[in-house]
Amino acid sequence: MFVSDTLRTEGDVPGAIREQERILEQAPENISGISLLTLTYLDSGQVDKARALLDQARPVYAANFMWRAARGSATSGGGQPQRGSTDDG
Repeated sequence: MFVSDTLRTEGDVPGAIREQERILEQAPENISGISLLTLTYLDSGQVDKARALLDQARPVYAANFMWRAARGSATSGGGQPQRGSTDDG
């Protein structure tokens, strides 16, 4: 998981997605993996995929903080920086 997040933060989004999907193939209910893949999808503009991934996990994790935080990110702005954001990148 840490490799995929490093790839994501370094800009290798396709590599991060591949790594994270591989993890979820082995452990499909891994909430850390679900959360990180959601962030990666959002970073790449794949909002629909991020939301679909979270919707699949809803029955198991709807009360989980990591799931709720990822869901909030996916629904608040579609993964795009908001106007007035201090994010330069």
